[in-house]
Amino acid sequence: YKKAVHEDPLLDKGWVFLTNLYYQQEDYQKALYYINKALKIDEDNNLYWRKYTDINLKLNFFEEAADGLKTCLSLGDFELEVFVGLADIQLFLGDFNDALKTLLKGQKTFKNFAEIEYRLAGLFFILDKEKYGFNHLIEALKIDYEYHKMIVDLFPTVFDDKKVINLVEDFRKAME
Repeated sequence: YKKAVHEDPLLDKGWVFLTNLYYQQEDYQKALYYINKALKIDEDNNLYWRKYTDINLKLNFFEEAADGLKTCLSLGDFELEVFVGLADIQLFLGDFNDALKTLLKGQKTFKNFAEIEYRLAGLFFILDKEKYGFNHLIEALKIDYEYHKMIVDLFPTVFDDKKVINLVEDFRKAME
C-alpha cells in the first residue's frame, strides 16, 4: 500500500499543500494533521520533517520538535540551522548535555562558525566548565566579534559575568 501511494506524487503534494495552507492561516493543529499524512507517505523527506518541527514549535510541542530535527540529522540534513535549532530546543528543555553533544557534532561540520562557538561557550559556562567556555568564547570573538551582541539573549547570565565582560572588552580594545 505504501509503495502504491508513494507513486502518486499528487497525493503527497496535496497533503503538503494543505499543510502550508493551514500553516499560513495559523491553524497549526490542522497543519500538523496534514504534515503527518505527508510523512506517512514519504518519511525520508527532510523538508517535511523541518515543517513538522516548525509546526510543533508553534504548538509548543518541544519534544516533538526536537524529534523532528533529530530525524533531519539522521537523514543526513546537516545544515547549520538544524544543529543550532536542535541545540536551542534542547537548551530550552534543560537538556544541556544533549545540546552540547549536538553543537559538538555541528562544530565538526561547520568549522570556524561564530554561532556555534558562542553557543558552545555559553553551554560550557552553564555546565561550570569555565576553561572550555573561555576557549570557545575566544574562538567566537576571533571569528565574529559583533555576533556576541546577538547571543547575549540566549545566555544572559554568562554575559553578565564580570570575567566574560572583561574578556569581551579586552578583545574589543585589542581590535582597535
